Amino acid sequence: MKSTTLAALLIMILLGSKNPLLAQQDWSWVLGDSVLMRFPGGGAPVVDPVARTRYQFETGACISDVGGTLRLYANKDSIFSTNGTKVIGGRLFPWGETTNGLQILPMDGDSLNYLIFYISSSGICSTVCPGLVWVRAHPNQDTVISHRSLGQYDPVNYLSEKIASVKNAGGTGWWVFFHGEGDDKFIRFKVDGLSVSPMVIQSIGSVHGPIGLNPYYTIGEMCFSPKGDKLLAVTMTGVVDVFDFDRCTGQLSNWISLGTPAPVYPGQNVYYGCSFSADGTKIYVSEDYTIPFGNRIFQWDLSSGNIPNSKTLIYTAPDSVDLAQHQLGPDGKIYIAHLQQYDSLHPANFHLSVINDPNQSGAACNFTYNSLYLEGLRGTGHLPNLPNFNLAPLVAQNAQAGPPQVVLCAGDSVLLGHPDTTGGAVGYAWSGAGLADTTQPQQWVVPTATGWYYLTVTDSAVGIPCGVTRDSVFVIVADSNLFPVADAGPDLRFCLGDTLLLQAGPGNWDYIWSTGSDSSSAIVTQPGTYGLTVTNPVGAGACLADTDFVTVNVFPLLPLPAGLAGPDRILCPSDSVLIGSGAGLGFGYLWSLGVSPADTIPAWVADTGSFVLSIFNPDSLGGCFLGTDTVQVLPFDSLLLPPGFAGMDSTICLGDSSILGPGAWGLGPEWVGSWTPQGGGLLHPDSLSTLAWPSGTTTFILAATDTSNHGACATVRDTVLIVVEIPFVHPRPENQEFCPGEVLTVGVSSVSAFSYAWSPITGLNDPFVSATTVAPLTPIVYTLAVTSDTMISANCKTQYFTVALTSEGCIQQNVVTPNGDGINDFLVLGTFNGPIAVSVYDRWGSVIFSSNDYRGNWPLAGSDLVESVYWYVVRVANEGGKAFVGEVMVLR
Repeated sequence: MKSTTLAALLIMILLGSKNPLLAQQDWSWVLGDSVLMRFPGGGAPVVDPVARTRYQFETGACISDVGGTLRLYANKDSIFSTNGTKVIGGRLFPWGETTNGLQILPMDGDSLNYLIFYISSSGICSTVCPGLVWVRAHPNQDTVISHRSLGQYDPVNYLSEKIASVKNAGGTGWWVFFHGEGDDKFIRFKVDGLSVSPMVIQSIGSVHGPIGLNPYYTIGEMCFSPKGDKLLAVTMTGVVDVFDFDRCTGQLSNWISLGTPAPVYPGQNVYYGCSFSADGTKIYVSEDYTIPFGNRIFQWDLSSGNIPNSKTLIYTAPDSVDLAQHQLGPDGKIYIAHLQQYDSLHPANFHLSVINDPNQSGAACNFTYNSLYLEGLRGTGHLPNLPNFNLAPLVAQNAQAGPPQVVLCAGDSVLLGHPDTTGGAVGYAWSGAGLADTTQPQQWVVPTATGWYYLTVTDSAVGIPCGVTRDSVFVIVADSNLFPVADAGPDLRFCLGDTLLLQAGPGNWDYIWSTGSDSSSAIVTQPGTYGLTVTNPVGAGACLADTDFVTVNVFPLLPLPAGLAGPDRILCPSDSVLIGSGAGLGFGYLWSLGVSPADTIPAWVADTGSFVLSIFNPDSLGGCFLGTDTVQVLPFDSLLLPPGFAGMDSTICLGDSSILGPGAWGLGPEWVGSWTPQGGGLLHPDSLSTLAWPSGTTTFILAATDTSNHGACATVRDTVLIVVEIPFVHPRPENQEFCPGEVLTVGVSSVSAFSYAWSPITGLNDPFVSATTVAPLTPIVYTLAVTSDTMISANCKTQYFTVALTSEGCIQQNVVTPNGDGINDFLVLGTFNGPIAVSVYDRWGSVIFSSNDYRGNWPLAGSDLVESVYWYVVRVANEGGKAFVGEVMVLR
């Protein structure tokens, strides 16, 4: 518990997956002599019976990840990973043990990047402090990135043994507090990410200096309330100071002194540990080193009307027990460490005491001495120095003056502001002309001129300046330049049954028609009077709206004249005829397709069928539709012939024939025919139907004549196109000879745009490729069908080729020359469907070689066969033992 001089910042980056949730970072505690205590689910604590941590006597801090698992801890010397391994670059340089001399904070938005604050001795930084030094991070392990000095507090005075931190008002960073030694100065830094503000010093409260013979004025804890609105600091000289704290500005205020100086040591009021209840209404302070008076725990009620008089004795410990550090747990209970004569022989060294209901007053707080057993591990008076990781940001009530701009008519009123929803916790201050009460959140104003209205809102729950927000409204008192003019357009007439578009005059307004349309136009289908209201969209008031009306009537319909399409007509092929009557001038006309011109009578048609004439009012009466008239244009007797009587267009293969004129079958004897061209391979060119063997693509024309009629209409003509395809050329597969069981490749190379099919498929490896393999045992004939993807006619589309496989000429190698020159050194029998067994005999019938799986290895290397004729027998195993015999001569 030695005094120290400087505060140093240790920046650490621990590589791993990132998670912005900071909900469970106080769920694992490292304390005492190798104790790891966890709060599963934020509930009752459990001491890990297996895990062991590094020794913590007085100085120490730890932090868990977002799942509550221990991530990092430190003692007065070093920083450690979960498994107790020292973090690379994590050597600390404090001067001895300190009360609250160490704290670990997560960087905003990343639970695995940490800032570690600790109190350093003067030996580290005397007069000139080192700057920020970056150390490159080692991937996938905990690594110190840099050490950075926060600066020297004072060349003469040291620091008190206190570090406490609380989240700032926005919840994105931290306020980190220290206290000077021998003075009343609090030292604070504002931390956001890697940004640390310059040192700020505030003098307030008791002097942390020596009193009489008591030299322990720097020793004792300091902590923030769970809500972050108060700070408590104690010393072993009897100081108990409570302050209000503003998370927005970092300022302390409203100092309340609750301690009594203790000038003689040992003596009473030697305060060391302190804590707030979970609801922040109670504080607890414990004594240390008050032998032989017995160390005590006191409670003050901050919600009482007389806080100093609310002091209540909660417990008096045995004389030999030192009550030490406090820490509020995630379960809402306060845990207190203690020592008994600094050895391992007394029960108090193996337990923690607990305040089970710290929100309750007096004895109802339910203090239990030595109630949490540390599973045989020794406590040292140390508990981790933990901030409130879950403290929510302070959200100020925003000023809401209204829309950015308001336009209204002269003499009209406008409601500024919004209702107060804070129950009076917010103050309002308006400025502008015509305000009845500048302190009201919402009020009606009748502006007489265009101008600004400003609102300042002060949220007392957040404080100044974070709780101060501003807003404004620009009010425009409208003049004639802003008055809209409605223009629904002139009165209109239309044809009943049609639709009519009503179009407003120009202007940048909001529109609403009596039809419900909210655009500058509206569609109507019935006569009537329609209203249009236009509004200036920038404001409200009678002067900013205007209305206009338009009347819509229908045109009268004239009587429909009869017979305008004219009488029915007869049309000869290749002729044209006039249709329509010349009566009814002045109307509008429109013929159906095929009539030219389409909008007059009479008009020409060159085709047969029904033609419809639509009649309309004259243009002066709107051209409204009146009705229709129809005329029939009929062909001569050619209606007896079916369409396409010369036949359908077709595609044939060269040398094939095609039937022409099937549609003329069944005509009476009065019909005669004549085909052209005469030299197109026609069997009967002077008949209505015939056969044709064209040598190339030809268009045949049939002239059919009704001999019972006369004139141009007696003969009708029809054409038919016969496309002649030339058979494609394709390689022909060759016949082959084989030995029984020998694997052959039959077929030809594949040609694109052709498909292939073999029959029969017996023994074929793949019957649908141009070349396939087969291992025949007996002679066989295969047929290969080659089909073109581009040919149309049947006889040209597919060609067939036969392939004969015979075994009469089973010819094998008949000479071997085993002289090692690589030519005919061995008997090579070819490829077979599976293994083959080979036996070789000399001319006297003796077996000189035998193999059930012949691999082309006879004669054997180094054999001394004499030049002679030898016989061999080959048996194919996978073909039921089929065999054949051959002879071979050995020459040297």
